[in-house]
Amino acid sequence: IPALEELHSNIIDEDNKIAEVAENCFHVQRGTYFKIGDVTHAACGGAFSIDRKYRQFGLSWWPQEEPNIFELQKFQDALEKNPTVVLTHDVPMRHSIQKGDDPDFVYNTDVRCNLEKALSASKATPLYWFFGHYHILKEEEIKGTTYYCCGLEGQFWDVWYPDIKPEKGGKWCV
Repeated sequence: IPALEELHSNIIDEDNKIAEVAENCFHVQRGTYFKIGDVTHAACGGAFSIDRKYRQFGLSWWPQEEPNIFELQKFQDALEKNPTVVLTHDVPMRHSIQKGDDPDFVYNTDVRCNLEKALSASKATPLYWFFGHYHILKEEEIKGTTYYCCGLEGQFWDVWYPDIKPEKGGKWCV
């Protein structure tokens, strides 16, 4: 993906591959373990594009949108350190994300299954897990972790970061 290749020239933390993409806007590579202040984090972006049949390969859709096995292993390694906060684009299967009002339909994708496997294998219990792929507001506590689906405007971000606000007109994204 050309835009991601461009990030490598802006890396500010070589160990964790954190790149500044704009002022106060950072890209964190999949599987990264890092700290903001004294708070530990693990991150793993990527998800299955449910609308990819309407997209064009190499122009508006890429296979790299989903984490590969090596990135998932790095994420599991980050989870082994039992971070306080997890930031992902998708969410493990244990979370009950549903399509619309149909309680019998739950999104079941390889990415969700693999995030679940990584979390289960790690035995980690993060306090908070933020994700945003579904663009809805939802909060759910499961096995000691509070999961927040952050909606379109990054809602819930201030639960853990009450003093950090996006720039005027800006939005949070996960």
